Amino acid sequence: MNFNIRTVDDDFDLSKLRDFMLKQPQFYPEYHDWIDGVCLPGITSGNREAIVVVSDMSVVGDVIHRTNPDGTIEIRNFRIDPDYRNMDLGHFLLTQVKRAARAKPKGRVITDVSVQNFAGVEFFTRNGFHIEGMGELYKPGQLEYKFAWAA
Repeated sequence: MNFNIRTVDDDFDLSKLRDFMLKQPQFYPEYHDWIDGVCLPGITSGNREAIVVVSDMSVVGDVIHRTNPDGTIEIRNFRIDPDYRNMDLGHFLLTQVKRAARAKPKGRVITDVSVQNFAGVEFFTRNGFHIEGMGELYKPGQLEYKFAWAA
């Protein structure tokens, strides 16, 4: 199996990323609106960076992150297609984000994961993130863990 891992730099990749994001399971309300109204425009404008894993012309994984005003990198979307998990693709994507964080004075990465997303919680914990807190970030009654990693 061959993979191509690259940043999203053109409309073709952006369209493939959108298709992938819409077909993946999600835990957040109004996710479709966020994709089209915040996420993709942020990538296009350069306010967010997207790295995709492509196999056979289809996106099978992504990480989308931004740098907050305090220099912390925030992962806003992280997904690997279930058929492509356990191939170290997620670990590779996360390593790219950590590398970018090490180049910043703060050297810190944050993200949130639904408490219902057991695979996501386990993945970030296994990769050196720790839970800093928990709260209702997106929807009343739905809890998310606030994760952090520091260089």
